[in-house]
Amino acid sequence: MLMDDHLLSREQAELIAKDLFGSEETLLSFERLKGGYTNAAYRLTSSSNDNGILIKSAHKKQSALLSYETNMFAHEINTSQMLLMNNVRTPKVLKYSPYGEIMEKEYAVYEYIKSDYPPNDADISLIDYKSLDTVITRFHSIKGDGFGYLSRSLYVTWYSFIVALGTELLRLAEDHMFLEDKGYTVELKAEISESRDIFEEITASYYIHNDIGKKNFLFKRSGDFYSFLALIDLERSMYGDLDFEYSRAELTDPECYKHIMLDGRQNVSANRSKRLRIYMLINLLISMHFMKVKCNAPLLMEQLTKIFIKRFKEKVPYDFGPCYPSPN
Repeated sequence: MLMDDHLLSREQAELIAKDLFGSEETLLSFERLKGGYTNAAYRLTSSSNDNGILIKSAHKKQSALLSYETNMFAHEINTSQMLLMNNVRTPKVLKYSPYGEIMEKEYAVYEYIKSDYPPNDADISLIDYKSLDTVITRFHSIKGDGFGYLSRSLYVTWYSFIVALGTELLRLAEDHMFLEDKGYTVELKAEISESRDIFEEITASYYIHNDIGKKNFLFKRSGDFYSFLALIDLERSMYGDLDFEYSRAELTDPECYKHIMLDGRQNVSANRSKRLRIYMLINLLISMHFMKVKCNAPLLMEQLTKIFIKRFKEKVPYDFGPCYPSPN
């Protein structure tokens, strides 16, 4: 059962509508959209906006957030403009409100884009993955001026970012007892520390959405086929090694991962294999933090723990499968 600390009440939604459109605004409809486990998403219509707007609200319990999750919507105005300049459509950000400005949670308001989402039982061949591959190539070609999450100050090197993120996650793993055997966290911390050379091979940073999957693409339907319309959920955006994106995509949406990023297959070098393994473990720790600290989901936590231990014990070269060659 998911905790409700990130949910909005109808009264809060009406307060947001009045702040955006004026004190006389009347709320006509208010519904929570599917998904949005970390940040809840709602569509509302009001007296001066019958097309509707989208509201996303963050977790109100600040102590439950990772450091990059505080003020994580603040960068989206600039990020969405940057993507649009690179021919990647995203919903326009209409309003950003930090924690405590209007209510005791952070939120952002976006234009609502009508879309056609493929049904869960849709034949995979009905999704135009070529259109997704094209747009992913566009935003993965955007170079950054540093490394790390766009919601925080950027790091000068990729290694310094990985150390900072890994240190935070491993500390939380011990504090909240993600793993019964602390040996895993001790060994992984040492492995990251000893891997400086392989991470310092990454000298150029590129835009990473950080949650690629069908749920974060909007589709338009033409006949029986679904093609790309817009990219959503930019809050975890970062600059870094594109393999970090691929390792998370394989974890969060393996079915989608199998059908995108298929061009440019190449053999995975020994150093790249080591980096990919650490990226996968870091992304698993992020998911474990979500399940343990923000949710009451022991069965999912148990599944993630088994995957983490299995991945941790895999010392052979990482079998990553199809992915783009590094742009470096």
